[in-house]
Amino acid sequence: KDILEAGDILVFRKRDMIIVHRIVKKYIVYDETVYQTKGDANEKVDNWVVNEEDVIGVVKQKVPLIAWPSVKLNEWF
Repeated sequence: KDILEAGDILVFRKRDMIIVHRIVKKYIVYDETVYQTKGDANEKVDNWVVNEEDVIGVVKQKVPLIAWPSVKLNEWF
């Protein structure tokens, strides 16, 4: 299992969505590790924490502009 740290990019499930955001801080809460995340294009951190069971995976490589069509579709609809 990967040891996740600030700067790593997570793929996780939250509110019936799959989200890809960067870890900005890692906390231990009641013996459970949780992550504060933020989208690179967002000004503020997310208003939730990500539990380890919500993590689907970690991004190891990125392809520039691959999310651009998805962002534009979300803006239009």
